[in-house]
Amino acid sequence: MNSRLIKISKNKIYFTNKFWIGLNQTNFPEGSISFRHHLDTYLKVELLHYDILKKTLELKILDYNPKNTASFNSQKLKRSINEIIFRELEWDKLQKLLSHFLNSLPKKMPEAFIKESLEKEKAEVYTEIELKPEIKQEIIQKEPLEIILEINFDANFSDAQFHNGYVSLVKNFGFLEQPIEFKIINEFIRSEYNYIKDYFFNYFKSDTFTISATIKTKGKELLSYDCQSKTIQNINETIIDNIKSNRTLNISRIEKDNETEKSTFTADEILSKLDGSLNVFKQTEFDILMTLIELKSPRNVRQLVYLSGKKHNKNKKIRFTLNPLFGFIFFISGNNKNHICWELLNSHATYIWSFDKELSIESQIELSELNINTIKKIGRKKYRSSIKNNQIDTNSAFSVINHSKSRSVNAFEIWKNKFENKVV
Repeated sequence: MNSRLIKISKNKIYFTNKFWIGLNQTNFPEGSISFRHHLDTYLKVELLHYDILKKTLELKILDYNPKNTASFNSQKLKRSINEIIFRELEWDKLQKLLSHFLNSLPKKMPEAFIKESLEKEKAEVYTEIELKPEIKQEIIQKEPLEIILEINFDANFSDAQFHNGYVSLVKNFGFLEQPIEFKIINEFIRSEYNYIKDYFFNYFKSDTFTISATIKTKGKELLSYDCQSKTIQNINETIIDNIKSNRTLNISRIEKDNETEKSTFTADEILSKLDGSLNVFKQTEFDILMTLIELKSPRNVRQLVYLSGKKHNKNKKIRFTLNPLFGFIFFISGNNKNHICWELLNSHATYIWSFDKELSIESQIELSELNINTIKKIGRKKYRSSIKNNQIDTNSAFSVINHSKSRSVNAFEIWKNKFENKVV
């Protein structure tokens, strides 16, 4: 007997570690079967006949689960092969190696299967039922079998739906009448993440994830299923924090919009401007500021920490600016006046507008919008020069405190003393 081992890996049939042919080069109809992708399948085969002209090899599977496969690594190919013809297949044994197959496959290619094997499988379900021979034969021909399938397939993040505690995906299969809604459980998943799917496939460097499913069917009826996805199930607090940080970092990179008259934004507004989504991580303005400080280590980190922690009015929301540069607006209540302070990320100076206490906070914000829009149009240098020459009316007292390039404690204290004298 002339026997060999063949290896099937990702639907490629290997005769040696280097030579393989595809399933489309066999007598299986295209798309009719698919072997398990997550496992290599070894088969011990008998070489029945080789056609020298057509370079076609006929095989018979002797062992569907050989125990010793070490000899495969030393096999050598003596002749080139263009096509494989499988003969005398045992349908009940072959099914166990497949992740997908057509139920009608044996009928489509009867010359490839052992007839007795098929009839035996059909009859097994009814061995305990006492029926007249003619009725038994009719049931064998019409009653579908219960089949368990192991299937691996790739799903797009864009097609998945995030829910509280799981991710779902609906998929149609040709062998079932109805689609299946797969659910992958993960306690870290929240429904709000539907708005930021892009960040997940950016993190995993792929816009797809793999689902492994075990499906039990009877004919075209779904009886049960179980599924897993390593990608989805590996999402944990560390990955969520990483995505949260990357999204926060992108806030400082939002493209400038010179058309809009709006210059200051709350956390909800700037996150919506970032990617059109909600504040999915429920971040406060202070949270965003602290994250940016941690990720970017700006030169004016001590000023930002001091302004946000010691001086900012906790009853007001810190606001963000995009134009002409990314920065923060702090609201400071002095004894005599209220102050709006503008500090950029990596700034060389602190801008302060001081208002009478009788002026409402809404009016202060509105006037600050006007001043920042003016800076956006003419630039910071010209704005400061214009105020000095009384060419611009700011409706407030305006002052600037320059930063020292030094990061020493003494440099910060000098800035702090100047600042405290301005915000009385």
